[in-house]
Amino acid sequence: MQIDSNHESINLPYHLTMVDYTTRLNEAMKHANVSVSALATALGVSYQAISKAVDGTTNSLSAYNNSKAADFLGVDSRWLATGEGAMELKLQERATTVPLVPWESLATWKGASEWLKRPEGNTFVWAPFGCSTETFCVEARGDSMVSPHGSMRSFRPGTHLYFDPLLHDNKPWDGIPVLAKLVSSEEVTFKIFKQEGSRRWLAPLNPQHEPIRNLFVVMGILVGQWEPSHNHG
Repeated sequence: MQIDSNHESINLPYHLTMVDYTTRLNEAMKHANVSVSALATALGVSYQAISKAVDGTTNSLSAYNNSKAADFLGVDSRWLATGEGAMELKLQERATTVPLVPWESLATWKGASEWLKRPEGNTFVWAPFGCSTETFCVEARGDSMVSPHGSMRSFRPGTHLYFDPLLHDNKPWDGIPVLAKLVSSEEVTFKIFKQEGSRRWLAPLNPQHEPIRNLFVVMGILVGQWEPSHNHG
């Protein structure tokens, strides 16, 4: 496994005197190298909701989303909400490279830590944003998550999808993309997690594919994506 020496982990346990929520949120996102899109995906909210918090159009995130954002960004939730205490950004505990797992290996996947113990022969890719040490990457395939509507988010084949099983204790919320394994067949699939009361199912973006209502186990919540330039036409 090769590590780019130009990228170093950062430990910033300093106190900030930022009285403005927008300033604190921008500072945390900057040091965690997290984009508006990545944070929106992690929180399960719209891009516009995060964009408004970042540019100051809204005063702050809700208490629930503030806590989730702080966890994802690696900062103290009280500091993010109120400005009190230390930011305590601990990027040394965050991954800089993550495993790129082939689809045929996902059914028996036991976690990023197992790959790190035996890196020989395994493929690792750069993490373009802050993520936990258990984050892993999968290349999108097929067209079930390609929306026929240009205005909607799509995941074209070849797109790098980053999943974090530690985010929110791996408990997804309605509308968030997840990687899931079907209990009956151990088939692994990438879909939108849907829930109404006790009912849970997996929905595609492409209406030509059917929702999956079989029992499944969530392997990770999508925290980001990167589309290689060669995928663009």
